[in-house]
Amino acid sequence: MKLQTGNGATLSRNLPVDIMAEELLSKIAHLLMAKAQVASDPTIPMGKAGISLFLFHYYQYCKKEEYYNKAYALLDQVYECLSDPATPVHKTLQPQLGWLFMHLQKHDLIDLNIDEVLDSTDAALCNICVHEEFKQLSDNYIVNIGLYLLERYQHTENRLKKMRIEEALISLADEINALYTCEIKKKIIDIYQHEQTSAELVLNKLIRTTCNTSLLLAKIAATGIYKQVISDRLYEINETVIAPFLSHQQICKSLSPCYPDYSTLIYTLFTQTYIRPFVMNGTVYNYRELTKSGISGTVYSAEPTPYTGDLLLIFSGLRLLNSTAGHPLFTEHFQELSRKIHASFHKNACGYLDGPVGIPDLGLKDGMAGAGIAMLASLKNELLITADLILIITD
Repeated sequence: MKLQTGNGATLSRNLPVDIMAEELLSKIAHLLMAKAQVASDPTIPMGKAGISLFLFHYYQYCKKEEYYNKAYALLDQVYECLSDPATPVHKTLQPQLGWLFMHLQKHDLIDLNIDEVLDSTDAALCNICVHEEFKQLSDNYIVNIGLYLLERYQHTENRLKKMRIEEALISLADEINALYTCEIKKKIIDIYQHEQTSAELVLNKLIRTTCNTSLLLAKIAATGIYKQVISDRLYEINETVIAPFLSHQQICKSLSPCYPDYSTLIYTLFTQTYIRPFVMNGTVYNYRELTKSGISGTVYSAEPTPYTGDLLLIFSGLRLLNSTAGHPLFTEHFQELSRKIHASFHKNACGYLDGPVGIPDLGLKDGMAGAGIAMLASLKNELLITADLILIITD
């Protein structure tokens, strides 16, 4: 069977996935080396920081110094953006870049005195948590701060700093509790009560925000900080929002043709699996039952899709589900999804590898760096897109 791509080329459906992944990786790495400089956004999801992360990991894979040098140069440019308070995304970038430094250090890709480099970031973000009010959950800023502080809490040996970060994380959990009740829960319940099928995009956004905050709360509780209070809150969120969403028939009926719905379902299933130790006797759903309509539908077909961000979230979410569940429930689907990623990023249109004009989407969330990380994970059989990274790039 032949798969016709947008530029007239054909790809054998039987071509080994490893060969396709190698081909796509090589093209993506070459393109990012040439085009990364034009990316104006410095953040992990959309810009240079995410491209840098991919190139660092690609260097580990191919051992070619030019990719390490480019990755380091991009990281240096992002750090310069952080030193300018006038940078439009300065607030968002601060916790993301701190998290990225720690991630790269953990993978032996950079060698820094982390405590010294991040000392001012620690102080600034702890002060924000303790002394300022957050306005909303939906922009993911609160999650970025929480992930950064958790990493610092788990790896710093400074006792006083650990106590300060613990205070900040407790304040952060209280802020989430207050914001979640007024901002999210009421909107979701209203959509359910009025059966607003036209509000599915809004519902997907609200559910993803719920998943992000639930995962962050569970990660805080896993350290022992505020554990009982957070466990009670997670139980309530699961029973009033996550479980009803997973049983919502109108959503389930539309899964096959709808990438945003299906990616939200996968992300919600992963969230419920992750928070299960903290919800005790909460309602839990069967993975296979809830994903069977997507498995038999267009998500797993050979046709390219423009919903690249949702496709990458599905791929990474299923890998995380496999890892969290402790057995290979979805391994059989990774080859089909790898083929789908390969086909979708070769589409003949502006924004893709073979596009005749324009700059492709280069980012980690929807674009080339994200596809590259997915292919690397497939080739190395590693969980390169961790729960933390998904939290950073999912909104």
